[in-house]
Amino acid sequence: QKALRPPAAVWFSFGDYRPYLKLVRQHGAAGTRVIVQVQTVQEAIDAQQDGVDVIVLQGTESGGHGAQRVRPLLSFIPEVVEALQERNKANGLKVPAILAAGGISIHSQWRAVQSLGASGVVIGTGFMPTFESPGPQHAKARILNAGDGGDSTVRTRIFDELRDFGWPEGYDGRVIRNLVTDREEEDMKTRGVDRTGTKEDWNRAVKDQDLDFIPLWAGTGVGLLKKQMSAAE
Repeated sequence: QKALRPPAAVWFSFGDYRPYLKLVRQHGAAGTRVIVQVQTVQEAIDAQQDGVDVIVLQGTESGGHGAQRVRPLLSFIPEVVEALQERNKANGLKVPAILAAGGISIHSQWRAVQSLGASGVVIGTGFMPTFESPGPQHAKARILNAGDGGDSTVRTRIFDELRDFGWPEGYDGRVIRNLVTDREEEDMKTRGVDRTGTKEDWNRAVKDQDLDFIPLWAGTGVGLLKKQMSAAE
């Protein structure tokens, strides 16, 4: 019976979600909320037009995949809020709840984005090193020891290429720097499709879960994570 319960919310991100939005509205429960993550002002405007319940603004600070051409939350949030409020005044379109995602690890950051117009935050990297997280302890330790998030993380497409994962152009991912990003990225670009040696390292690293070669997706907020805590903390 639990499997038959409608979800409390459905989250969309990247690409055209509209065909799936139609399915949710046709077959979902009346109380199912629709959340859409966006990377541009126009995407936020489109989501407002579609009548979604929550818009998540993903800044360049975010760990994991996101748009290559995306701004920091400091300018992204107020520009989106202004655009949506203008459409509310002109056309009566409801302004969805706005959540901020990207590099947010501590409470003072929540207060900061709230002052810019966000209603809440989405935390990813901050939960990764918690006691409850199912991730391996050596990955948690690397996050807690990363330090300066602007220097210890980098946006790259190299791991998608290594694992032959078909992310379209225009998207990359933020990871904690490792041997691949620091020593081989430029060399791999010059070698084009010939990555035989690196592929061998990749296959071994995946088997061994060697974080010197495989990605540990993390946002710029890693520099604010100093010790292992519970998720509640």
